[in-house]
Amino acid sequence: MVEENNEELIESLIASTDCLYHGEVSQGKERYHIQILCECIELTTLSKNIVETYKWTDVLGAVEKKVKSLDMFELMVYPKRNQVRTFKRYSFASEDTKQWVKIIQHMAYYQTMPNPDDPIYRRKLKILINPHSGRGTASRVWRRVEYMLAACELDVLRTQYRNHATEAVKQMQISDYDAIIVVSGDGLIHEVINALCSRDDGDQARMCPVSMIPGGSSNALAQILCDKSGEEVTAENCCFIAAKGNMHPLDISLMRTESGKLIYSFLSLAWAYIGDVDIESEVCRCCGPFRFDLYGFWRLLALRRFNATVTWEDEEGEHDETGQFIYFVVCNTPFIGTGLNFAPKASIEDGMNDILFVRGNAGRRGLLQVLLREDSGRHVDLPQLNYLKASKWTLTPENNRGIYSIDGEFYPTEKLTVEVLNNYATVLVLSKAH
Repeated sequence: MVEENNEELIESLIASTDCLYHGEVSQGKERYHIQILCECIELTTLSKNIVETYKWTDVLGAVEKKVKSLDMFELMVYPKRNQVRTFKRYSFASEDTKQWVKIIQHMAYYQTMPNPDDPIYRRKLKILINPHSGRGTASRVWRRVEYMLAACELDVLRTQYRNHATEAVKQMQISDYDAIIVVSGDGLIHEVINALCSRDDGDQARMCPVSMIPGGSSNALAQILCDKSGEEVTAENCCFIAAKGNMHPLDISLMRTESGKLIYSFLSLAWAYIGDVDIESEVCRCCGPFRFDLYGFWRLLALRRFNATVTWEDEEGEHDETGQFIYFVVCNTPFIGTGLNFAPKASIEDGMNDILFVRGNAGRRGLLQVLLREDSGRHVDLPQLNYLKASKWTLTPENNRGIYSIDGEFYPTEKLTVEVLNNYATVLVLSKAH
């Protein structure tokens, strides 16, 4: 009688939907009916007639597994409920696990049924982990979230020395991978971007998407990608973006130094106060992210002033500013750190840099007002902060004083000429319809 009721239930479910594929599976003593629909996957508990529905955009995928000689497959989903995502895993026994895995993978990533001769799709990811980043945070984060990428094909490299990632990226066969995922801070992203753009096949290599799982002291790219995807900044959400994100263009600032060095910047340049704090706070690295606040307070008390000439080009022509500066930041993105909305008018694909500076006559009080409002982006409303957008600009510091922090990395100060390369690199983001 129960089986007859189940058959009637299944027939009614199929009749009422646009079913592409269906079948029965079991989880322990419970039996489920699974329906593959155009927009979602439906799991129906036959004994209770409870239906669980997951959009394909929320399905991480499926993998085969064997438990005590029993053929099984694991379905992984990451749905959003009340703006919060929760990972769920189902382990089903079936006589045709390979077919289920093949269909689920194809629907999750292409939203079409596979052809009979199609292989099981796996997104191929190059994972770069800096085990020393964030005082070992990167390794701990990776151990916590790697299970979410079980349906992907992973090639994991733990960097062992400075520029190890540069060597690996320059030598890797780009066509073998769908994306490069960095588990570290922004410093390793800077290294990877420069390695891609400076390859002999740079025009092809720079199209390889780069994404991030935050594991450093500064994780600006994680903030940028999550913000663009409409997600909260967590390692789990960044993992989801790595698995399910789509290609999206990213501007790159090509920086030419007077000494002839070429630098590809994805994030920002900081000079004067911010540059000093970003680089010199390394002496307080044991304090973690708090090091910026600690050293920043000291540098505010012992405020330095720098003379320079800034020249920029926008739609109205060429402009210049000569004088004394205490604060100078150029952003390629709205955020330059987790929660640090330095340039709220910026876009990652508008072909422009956002230049923010404070002149020396603003003093400590004027600078402090800017610093206290940086996180929220409200500092741009202050009269002492100058905010402009430019596609090309030049900074000429007097006597090469100060420190350059480019994407959080130290560079000696010298005359710098910059051109924004519109949509030059590629990252992964989710459609906000997720």
